[in-house]
Amino acid sequence: MEQLIGAISSVGFPIVMCGVLCYYIFKIQTKLIESIQENTKVLSKIAINIEEIEKESEKDEQE
Repeated sequence: MEQLIGAISSVGFPIVMCGVLCYYIFKIQTKLIESIQENTKVLSKIAINIEEIEKESEKDEQE
């Protein structure tokens, strides 16, 4: 019985800390994924605007 309690005491803390760190990483990763998705949307809009500006400048050059 003492060996079991000793094993839980020595192994229990690292296991709990791994769980806490996994939860923390999951929370941070979720925020990062949301930020990356938002940046992707903004970059797509910027690319569309640049293409429109390039088309307008080509039309102006042809005239």
